[in-house]
Amino acid sequence: MTGRAIALLAAVSFVASISHAAPQGAAPAHATECRLEAWVADRDPAGLNVRDAPSRDARVLGTLPPMVNPDGERDYGVEFRVTGSKDGWLRIDGARDDPGRSGQASPRPTYAGTGWIAGNLVRFKVQSAHGHEKPDAASTRLVDLGEHWLTDRGDVTRMVACEGDWALVEFTLRGDGKAAHGSPQRAWFRGICANQETTCDGVGG
Repeated sequence: MTGRAIALLAAVSFVASISHAAPQGAAPAHATECRLEAWVADRDPAGLNVRDAPSRDARVLGTLPPMVNPDGERDYGVEFRVTGSKDGWLRIDGARDDPGRSGQASPRPTYAGTGWIAGNLVRFKVQSAHGHEKPDAASTRLVDLGEHWLTDRGDVTRMVACEGDWALVEFTLRGDGKAAHGSPQRAWFRGICANQETTCDGVGG
């Protein structure tokens, strides 16, 4: 095979790989406002830093205690409100530790004010089967899991952004050929739930 033929074959393979890539939800280029809840997914014993701006160089305002597994069966992470996003960071407030769930004698020191954390260090449930290109139910539907919620069929790895009651979720799907070898996908979902023990009544997409 000539060098030119090899180069042509490589170009065709590259185009084919792009055409089979999963469509991705569009990330906003600007800061957003939202009204969601989530919990800490960081296990660093030093705690999760809450910063005064969406940057790793920003000043640390305080910390959130790490996720724990007090009974060996269920993880527990400190819960908080998510009120905005920018560049992969989430603005949060109202963090609270529950000693009844963390297995501690009293609440652990927890920064409860407003600040920013990285979106890959939070978790939440998604009680919706439908993921969209934009935070708009009329936008292109990228994911349709039929009767299954994303929480039942996928593993959430990041809240990339948020807007209103929508979250731009990074995730992988499990089984039944719904994702090519578990490749990461992104889509906008509603139905965000921060109840770590059970489902959130009346919340859906």
